[in-house]
Amino acid sequence: MVPDRECGACTVCCVALPIDSEEIQKAPGIACRHCQSGGGCGVYETRPNVCRIYHCGWRQMRELDEMWRPDLSDVLIELHNDAIPVAYTRRPAVRLYVLSDPQIVLKRGFVSLVVRLVANNIPTSLSVMGPRGCYPAVTFLNDLTRVASYAGDERGVSRAMGEMMAALAGYEYSPAVFKHSGNRTDLPEG
Repeated sequence: MVPDRECGACTVCCVALPIDSEEIQKAPGIACRHCQSGGGCGVYETRPNVCRIYHCGWRQMRELDEMWRPDLSDVLIELHNDAIPVAYTRRPAVRLYVLSDPQIVLKRGFVSLVVRLVANNIPTSLSVMGPRGCYPAVTFLNDLTRVASYAGDERGVSRAMGEMMAALAGYEYSPAVFKHSGNRTDLPEG
């Protein structure tokens, strides 16, 4: 954890991420009913363990400045160890969730981050949020951008990202399906 880096008013993880644990279930893109406007959790002291242990990449990656805070950047960065292609042994992997405007992937800061991650052989994927309640579209960036990233060619990476975003235009997003049940926090109480 980066010292003195706090969530503040940011509640992006309480809205964007899907959660499917025994303690809590929540579809992507829908706010947890415990999420308070202005920031914070209404059940913070007794929040589920999955929420207790979660910290976004901005809280963990020292090289990301304040502008990468998810509510300011419109990008949620997540460090994870799941669904990584077997050819990639480096852990943790990085998942970049684009929260609204998909064109953000073409901006210089975003492209520079992808170049650094891929050039350092960090497994990196891009998740583009779809309709509320649906899983995001996910693509693995290392294979797509490897040659340009190794060369430090941000224009090449930007071009590849633009092509990938165009290919996603017709993507059919899948509604969230839960293995667990009993505590859906994306539904109104009562």
